[in-house]
Parts: sequence; C-alpha cells; structure tokens
Amino acid sequence: MRLVHTPSFKLVEFNKDLPPYAILSHTWRDKEATIEDFNAFTARLPRRRNMIDYEEAFEICQGKYQRFDKILGACGLAQKQGLKYVWIDTCCIDKSKSAELDESINSMFLWYERSHICYAYLEDFKLTGGVLNREAFGLCRWFKRAWTLQELLAPKFVFFYDQSWNPLGEKTSLGSILSDITGIETSFLTETTSIYTASVAKRMSWAAAREATREEDRAYSLLGIFGVNMSLIYGE
Repeated sequence: MRLVHTPSFKLVEFNKDLPPYAILSHTWRDKEATIEDFNAFTARLPRRRNMIDYEEAFEICQGKYQRFDKILGACGLAQKQGLKYVWIDTCCIDKSKSAELDESINSMFLWYERSHICYAYLEDFKLTGGVLNREAFGLCRWFKRAWTLQELLAPKFVFFYDQSWNPLGEKTSLGSILSDITGIETSFLTETTSIYTASVAKRMSWAAAREATREEDRAYSLLGIFGVNMSLIYGE
C-alpha cells in the first residue's frame, strides 16, 4: 500500500505493519493528478529539513497545478490532526500497472475500513451561515457516485467537509440526514448492525441509483460490500 507522508509530501510504500492513516473520499474531476503527476509536482516544492510548508504549497498549486488542491487539503488536514499518512486513490495507485490496479480495487473496501479517519470532501457544496442546508447537501454529486457508497459504509469515522474544508459533521451525528439521502438505515451507517446482515436485495437497493463513468465500475464498486474478490476485466 502506498501512502502520502504528510510532513514531506512524498509517497511511501508499506507491505505490512501499516501506520495510522487518513483516507480521502471524493468525486473525480475530468483530470485528476496521477502518481506521475504527483511525483513531478512534489519535486518542485521547496523543503526545509525535508518538510513542506502547506501554505506555500497551496500558492504553487494555483493555475497549472490546481488539481492538487484537494490532495494538499487532505494532507494538510491530516497533519494538523497528528496523522503522518494519507491514502488518496488518484495518486497512490499506479494505474499503468494492471496487477496493481486489480489488487487495489479488490482491497479498497478493506483500506477504507482500516483507516483511522475518512475525509469525505464535497467539492460542489458550500457551507453558508454556519448552518447545513439539507436539501443542497443531499444534491451533492458524492451521494450519486458508485464508488462513494463503500467509502460511506466501510470506515468507522467519516467526516464531511465542504469545498473550503469547513467541517460539516461526522456520519454518526449526521445519521438521520444521511439515511434520508441514501436510503440506508442508520444502524448500518453507525455500525450498530453489520452491513453483511442485510439481504442481497437491500444492499443492491443502496447502489441502484448510483452511477459510474465506466459501466463495469458499477459492479466493481460493490466487491467489498458483498465480500467478493475477483479479477477485473474492463470491456468484458
């Protein structure tokens, strides 16, 4: 598993004995930072004692490197919370290697489940007046995507943030709102009841209205929710 080391903003690989890590849940844009982009960007950042200044890094990422804003946001937040590592799907997986992509997708539910904390970043939502607008919150793209279903269910702690990284609440405290939006009973959201006790039909209903860019991903995003491991064949 490859993680971003928050003090140095560099990628580090772990084969076992994983450290505590935060994990990012987000919706993809048209262009996301790949592992190659990440390595090129981080090489440009000035360092002091092998550590970066996040305010300085944000200034550098404007314009040409704008797509790194949410990566920097997640890593900066984790560092403030005392977490030295973050996993982010866009830049921690080498998607040019089919075996690594296969392993990552089959392991993703487990990686979210084992995370210390999950940051759900809602890029299309802005908190106004310090009050959560339920209707606007429920219209966020995050609630319509296939992959974010497991990212809501797997981690024990999911904290929601708006586009400016203002905190919106944690999934337990937002349980009734999230249940109304997703149709998932609060007992499954709060882990009072294991999702594996839910019938196949019920779990399928949670995913029924969700979308994915590639048709196969509607199935692959459900692997962890059904406890299934399989080889991926895009275009099958």
